[in-house]
Amino acid sequence: ESAPSIKSGWNVILNVFARASEEDDLNKIRIVHAGIQKLMSGDSSSLELLEEDIVLLINILLKQAKSQMEDVAINAIVNLGKVVSFLADKANLRKRARRPSQSEGPAFQQEDVSANKTLGDTQQREVLTIEIKEQQQVTEPSNTGAETPKEVERPQAITSKYVNYAEILNQRWVLILTCFSSGVCDLRPNIQGKSLELLFKVLLEYGVNFIADFWIVLFNGVLKQMFDEINYSVQAGRSFKDMNFIKHAYQYLVEIFLSYYDILLPLQQNLLDIISTAIDVNDEPLSKIGINALKYLTNKCGMRFKTDEWEVLLNSLNRIVVKNIPTQLMEALRPREAEAPHQAVVLPPPTPNSRLNFNVKSCVTKCVVQLLLIGGIRDLLELHFSRLEERFIVQILQTLELSYKFAKEFNEQIYLRYSLWKNGFLSDLKHLPGLLKQETDSLACQITIRYKHFIFYREKGTVREDLLNNFLSMCFNISAELSKKVNSLRDIIKNEKNLKNLQKPFQINQPATSAEEESVDYILKKLKFLELEREINNLKLIISTNIIPNLAQLDPELIRPKLTEINFMLLDMMQNLIFIRSHSCLMYASLSELLAVEPESTIKDILKRYHEYLIR
Repeated sequence: ESAPSIKSGWNVILNVFARASEEDDLNKIRIVHAGIQKLMSGDSSSLELLEEDIVLLINILLKQAKSQMEDVAINAIVNLGKVVSFLADKANLRKRARRPSQSEGPAFQQEDVSANKTLGDTQQREVLTIEIKEQQQVTEPSNTGAETPKEVERPQAITSKYVNYAEILNQRWVLILTCFSSGVCDLRPNIQGKSLELLFKVLLEYGVNFIADFWIVLFNGVLKQMFDEINYSVQAGRSFKDMNFIKHAYQYLVEIFLSYYDILLPLQQNLLDIISTAIDVNDEPLSKIGINALKYLTNKCGMRFKTDEWEVLLNSLNRIVVKNIPTQLMEALRPREAEAPHQAVVLPPPTPNSRLNFNVKSCVTKCVVQLLLIGGIRDLLELHFSRLEERFIVQILQTLELSYKFAKEFNEQIYLRYSLWKNGFLSDLKHLPGLLKQETDSLACQITIRYKHFIFYREKGTVREDLLNNFLSMCFNISAELSKKVNSLRDIIKNEKNLKNLQKPFQINQPATSAEEESVDYILKKLKFLELEREINNLKLIISTNIIPNLAQLDPELIRPKLTEINFMLLDMMQNLIFIRSHSCLMYASLSELLAVEPESTIKDILKRYHEYLIR
């Protein structure tokens, strides 16, 4: 209480405090804590009395920040923040000027794609707005060895007879920031939150004073280790305040990169590695956070990226997509020789804790990640298509094709999917677990890119026939695939004697009503029929939303060499769509909604326009 009246002797007092802090006696630690709180309770005048002894105070606070007594630890962290502000002011460090557009933190759009929705057909979005408090510019920079614009003349750092405040701070940045990052990884929510706030407040405010080499030290020695610990803790089941806390951490990380873009650009790969680690961790909420951080980074920085930066980003994106393909679904089987086609593969022995021999949570997370990444690619192209070189467009198409081929191959394995379902993989679904949405979304995204690629050059006055042919080739292939599946459906409807029974939804645990229904052959026939309907309607959706509207925009003169082939394709599409509408017997509301889309009338308009063109 008499701290303001103490003019000398602080060295003795703080040395006593330091010695007591080293002991395990909780009572002594409490007394030291109370003394420090008295010292720090007023304004900065008490700190000015310490002069060179402020180093002792920093060391005491660093020690107390690790205390098992929560109030001692959190007060030490808060007081350490006060000391940093005091030293920065005395050293005349610059504060980063606040960007007008960032008075509030940017928003994350958190896509909610649950397991059932991933392996079904729908997804939802929720918007999370994260506020990031930024400080207005207060002072000009000091001579701290940081990179500084040449035109700015910085005042001298304040020094006394005994101490250079800038030197004290420069020598302890890493210790202080490491203390904050350790608090972020603490188990106690209050310490986590306060440590996160102070860590990024200091970096956002005073990072302008750091040279490039020091930022490398911070990224690799402080931030990366902190986020690695967060990811490990999530995997190990340790509790955090809530997932919003981790969202804030990744949001702050991206905000730092945006705030100091020019100096941190060489660390782009380091940043992407930190984000991709969260995506690859096989925890669905954390993976979603990582994907949204990646999307936010791309959306905000894409307009500033040059060729090298796009190459780094897209290489990382391709690696993430490939690594998160749920190959466990196919690798869960081993071949065996048998006569029956559905006996060509069997499930291997299950693990002791599961009827399946792979981690279901990890597998489902990868399924979710695939959908979110496809959506992220779609958003990226919507914003930055014109900024991408052609080789990058090709790379993105190849990445989507990998996702599409795996999903299609898995979806064709009806017996495999049935075996997984029967052995407990997403057994609560009302239909076979599958990757139909992944197959549909990746295919739809590819055809949209191919059309956009052609139009991009057409608007510049160049007709790229190779790009047009690529788009039309995909249209022909999808139309042929629809015809193939519709013909299969026709055959079933024509030949099946008990069609109504075949149309009933199949329940994995529902007892059979007859000996026929117990047979594997009958079960597979029923499942193939139900899946065929779902596949047909997804192809119908692609044709309605990604093919017909784009064909309607093409000038008949541009496609004159292919006009006859396109006419036959459109007539075939119309015939198939009319059959689907006349004979559809869907059981799922989500699929019934797809039937509300009526592309037939648009096809008629296109055919009429083509006919008029040919007459002219």
